[in-house]
Amino acid sequence: MSTASNSTPSTENRNGQYAKFDEYVDYQVSRTGSHIKANDLLTTAVGISTIFLGYLLLFILCDHWLIKGASVISHG
Repeated sequence: MSTASNSTPSTENRNGQYAKFDEYVDYQVSRTGSHIKANDLLTTAVGISTIFLGYLLLFILCDHWLIKGASVISHG
């Protein structure tokens, strides 16, 4: 019986495995990069929304407290 078929993989086969590993690492890096981009976009959207709502609140408070008769809601 020959044991040549049960030998360890040749260098050529191992190089193929290394290439698959490199592809896997590249895939994970690109996937992580896309997650970081999505996180940055969502963080920017939340920041812009917070600034807009703060400005709106400040505008409403100034309108209500500083300008007489400018309030939309009638107080009687």
